[in-house]
Amino acid sequence: MMGIYLIRFVPRLAHFRIPELLSVAASLGVDEQSLDLRPAVAECSTELVECEGPEDPEWREDTYGTYGPSLLQFARFESDALAVEVARRCVLVRHLARVIGAGQMYELCLADALERWRTEPWLKAIADDPHMSWRCRMDAMGCAYANEQKVEKYHVFGEILKGIKGKVDLKRPKMQLYVFEGRSPLKLKLMHRDRSPRRKLKSSSSSLDDALGHELQVAASGGHDESAASFDEIEGDSDDDASDGSRGAVSQPPQPDVVVFGVYLSRGFHDAARIFDVSKRCLMSTTSMEGSMAVIMANMSSMRRQNEVVCDPFCGSASLLLSAAYLGAQVLGFDIDDTSLSGRSINDKRNRLGELPFPCPLGNAVCTITKNFEQLGLREGPLDLAVMDCGSALRDGMLDVVLTDPPYGLREGAFEQTDNQLVAAKDIILSLLEFSARQLRPGGRLVYFLPVLRHEYCDENVPSHPALKLLFNAEQPLSINFSRRLMVLERL
Repeated sequence: MMGIYLIRFVPRLAHFRIPELLSVAASLGVDEQSLDLRPAVAECSTELVECEGPEDPEWREDTYGTYGPSLLQFARFESDALAVEVARRCVLVRHLARVIGAGQMYELCLADALERWRTEPWLKAIADDPHMSWRCRMDAMGCAYANEQKVEKYHVFGEILKGIKGKVDLKRPKMQLYVFEGRSPLKLKLMHRDRSPRRKLKSSSSSLDDALGHELQVAASGGHDESAASFDEIEGDSDDDASDGSRGAVSQPPQPDVVVFGVYLSRGFHDAARIFDVSKRCLMSTTSMEGSMAVIMANMSSMRRQNEVVCDPFCGSASLLLSAAYLGAQVLGFDIDDTSLSGRSINDKRNRLGELPFPCPLGNAVCTITKNFEQLGLREGPLDLAVMDCGSALRDGMLDVVLTDPPYGLREGAFEQTDNQLVAAKDIILSLLEFSARQLRPGGRLVYFLPVLRHEYCDENVPSHPALKLLFNAEQPLSINFSRRLMVLERL
């Protein structure tokens, strides 16, 4: 029986959330129909509070896609293990929890949870297992509750909590019961506008865990009494909802639009920014893709198996290939300019200056793309890095993915190999589409960024190819006037 899961996304890149999730799920054999994504607020709330899309004036004011209607989603998976595997690959997934009960108010959520708690076998097994240690945690979008307020909300579910035979373990529990308050994007935006400097609703010297342990230990853990660090110290995630627009929490937060009680399972791929930090690489260039975005692009290529062949025909310093290789692909890259491929630019700068203006992780070693791979423990490195034009022929159908960020002619010029002349950005995109149509196997994907003027953009002007089907068109706003769109196409 498929379970229902709450997916909470990070409050940025609103247009990328669902495409990344669907692509990662597809790579693991889960299709969109079986995933059955539904907006959590619209599912539980009877009020018209959900921000529906670009036609809504509140949406248009959200220039950088912080909120958006996809911030909270219900999904279905066949197992917890599969749901966790999908979540841990997604950069834009913040938290994943299996739903026990959900409703617009606490009373409705409790009624739904009690019904499932009494009837579903997996919940009865949890309640009757004396070795299942547990604790509670809470997240609330748009506000930060003090510890005693969190405990009050836990007490709403006291009938369930008191029936659990396992002991409370505040440090290393086997299970975390999750209480979550969600609010619509429109409410979050209105709260954000009227925000004062951040403060707790109430101050308290007692920690959440101490309060919870003392309140419920007699019924739930047979007298278990253990002092522990505060919730924030244990989780390493202080005020978890801060970046959802809860900075400067209001004194009287509006009523939640959805309340969820469930079992907390996993975080998303939150280490991507640290692992792929461009500033810590041996070799970088002016056009190196930001680390998190490189992983998002690799995820949206939907690599279905290990050792798929991924090509970047405009690889530069190979930032995109680095993320693809980290996820298990075999990578190869081309570029018309050998400066980045050979690491000559950074090594020449060292020779001229005597030392680099920034620290090099490898000291005085020669900086190359291969060294970047070695920094991440990828000893095999790329299959090949060659100086060639993307129009040069490879064997047709040999690639599984084309993953690239074509030159826009802004930071770096776009050149053609034959006469070393500047080429218009549109011609570069058309060449890329032709290259991908020839070299991709059926079902393979092309993932690339297209720069646009926001006020002039229309879908009809996007370059296309009869052999490639558009799957996703996700906008990343760069300013009020400019943006770039991540185009994901599939070879027919």
